[in-house]
Amino acid sequence: MKDKELNLLKYMYKNQETRFNASKYSDNISRRTICRILKKLENSGFITKTGRGMYLLSKKGVLMSESGFVTSDNKSMKKQPREVRGHGFRFNIKLPKIKDWSDREFVIKSKGLIHKKIAGGISVRMLGHTVKMYDKTLDVYFGRGWSAYSVTAIGSWEKALVELRKILREFRSIFNLGVLRFSWKVSKQHFSLINNILAKDYRERGDKLNVYNEDGELWLNIDNSFNLDELETLHGKTAKDDNKIVQKDFNDLKEKGWDREFIISSIGQLTSNMQYYGENMVAHVAVMKKIDAGLKEDSIIRKEMLNIFKKINKKL
Repeated sequence: MKDKELNLLKYMYKNQETRFNASKYSDNISRRTICRILKKLENSGFITKTGRGMYLLSKKGVLMSESGFVTSDNKSMKKQPREVRGHGFRFNIKLPKIKDWSDREFVIKSKGLIHKKIAGGISVRMLGHTVKMYDKTLDVYFGRGWSAYSVTAIGSWEKALVELRKILREFRSIFNLGVLRFSWKVSKQHFSLINNILAKDYRERGDKLNVYNEDGELWLNIDNSFNLDELETLHGKTAKDDNKIVQKDFNDLKEKGWDREFIISSIGQLTSNMQYYGENMVAHVAVMKKIDAGLKEDSIIRKEMLNIFKKINKKL
């Protein structure tokens, strides 16, 4: 998708246009060009024509507006570093005392924001994300299609924090608040190595992979919902650090060569030093037993690779 097309979609989404009036949009391009872009977006299923010069965003258009991409051939997204994709963030915000906070629903309605009542509060669409407002807290759910691409998980995390600050600024603007101090914590975070060789191998074989820690909590899986062959770390507390470890090991494999002999050799070197790993071996066995049943026998190498990741995790 070209930048002009994406800009128009984002304009519709940002301004929460229920019905887009083409005559009000310029972006320093001609009316003829706008009509051509609208026609292309309509043919691609991103918008629906509702009348003369009037259009609605489709669900596909909303996803594109939030994420900036739908398929991997998006030229504007390829300009960004694409090794790690951060997504699925959820933040819990503890609110300070806010004057007339009990009237928040009235304010939301007066601003014309998309919202709905929920148990104990109100859910509001804000900058493409969902913010659930309660008496003392906010729960911020990043949009399903929102992604932060970077070279590392840390880079993706920093972009997520920038986005969170934008949301909180918008929150202050809506309620006409001054400077506020928020305390917050992250309760959900996913970091994926995209176009990953292990994920591609699993996809081609039709296999699934879910790896749990010793407490029975899922920390690693393979996901291809965006057609990006992603090896994903997703533990609520450790996902960022887990991704750093997994990424380092795959980068090492790229340098030394991805082959069966090297993997077996690496496993041998690690397992030979039993004294060093000691007590962690028992926990490791528990982890490996949690790996999805039904994997093919020839996938043992892939399971042992996760063995390496988990031991290095323990070591660090």
